[in-house]
Amino acid sequence: MSVQSLGERRFLTPLVFATFAVIYSSTVVGALVTPIASEFGITAGAVGLAAAAYALPGVVIGTIAGPLSDRLGRGWFLAGGTLILGALTIAAAAAPTFTWLIALRALAGLGASLVLPNMMAAVADRFAYRERGRVIARIFFANTAGNLAGLSVAGVIAGAYGWRVSLAIAGILGVVAFALLAGLHGRAHTAPREVSFRALYASVLGDRSAMSLLGSNLLGVVTWVAWTTYIVAFFQRAYGLPQGVASTYALVQGCGMLVGSQIGGRLGDRIGQRLVLCSSLIGFGVLVLAVVLAVPALPVAIAGLLIAALFYGMRATSNAALMGQQVASARATVFALSAATVSAGTVIAGTGGGAAVDAGGFGALGVFCLVSAALSALVAAALVRERDDDGVVAAGPAL
Repeated sequence: MSVQSLGERRFLTPLVFATFAVIYSSTVVGALVTPIASEFGITAGAVGLAAAAYALPGVVIGTIAGPLSDRLGRGWFLAGGTLILGALTIAAAAAPTFTWLIALRALAGLGASLVLPNMMAAVADRFAYRERGRVIARIFFANTAGNLAGLSVAGVIAGAYGWRVSLAIAGILGVVAFALLAGLHGRAHTAPREVSFRALYASVLGDRSAMSLLGSNLLGVVTWVAWTTYIVAFFQRAYGLPQGVASTYALVQGCGMLVGSQIGGRLGDRIGQRLVLCSSLIGFGVLVLAVVLAVPALPVAIAGLLIAALFYGMRATSNAALMGQQVASARATVFALSAATVSAGTVIAGTGGGAAVDAGGFGALGVFCLVSAALSALVAAALVRERDDDGVVAAGPAL
């Protein structure tokens, strides 16, 4: 193994593990709904408050931590975020009341909100643009694996040892990530810079390409969340499947995302991330609409949605690669604003997607998803610049 590949592995291993730990912790409550509701005497729906509490700090904290990271370096936020996440998740496992559980999950989420934007910024700092896609693909592999494990492995552990043990293990993963990232500090640290919050945000808000990519990201999130919110219901109503079986079939999305995220980054390194981003969005929207309108035989529907998810996985890595190159001097700020668009897109998807289903069924939802995907691709194609390390690669409005 060359010195370069060894150094790359030492740099990426803590980041990959931290990604897995953060996403695992974010989804673990979904596998623990029934036992938590039973112990605290609340409804299953009320348990959703604990999941929401984890995501809430990211709306505000990330937008503050992003500029601070651009000023002070990534290492402090990566290590500190995972320590907060791990310690407070372990504390949440011992929560005496549901109110305490919500509060501790919110504080754990504060730690998580420090990690992900800085992780992508650290990768962008370290790797040249034309080799960044394959690196981001590894991060997304851990992201998807953490999501799937949080919904499956955590449930198995809870069934055998109880929900508190399962949640505590999620916290232990965070602490291990902290130990790994603590040694990364020097390699993920940029020199402190005397630059104000206002200047950092002005550099992003004044950049048309960066703002256009953030807008495209919002529309892309709307597309994905609107569909994933109702995929289980689609299988139930269209094919008469019980919830448990429908949920199992819905896992094809995770598999598709896993494969697509590995293809997209590497392909984007070769032919351009913007081209991959736009074409994968259209592919996803068209396939979802085709399946919900045709309602083909179940195996065909599963195959179609698997390929659709593969397309979206390609979009995810290409989008992240482009995001890290928009304003190099304010990368964490860009990713912090990106996280805010994810939150906003989730809200829009929940309301818009639900309204579409109520108004015209799953066919209307498919149209909603395709329109959102097409607008996201159009904005990226017309306004986003693909910048190389030495300048602009594809500055024109057309692909």
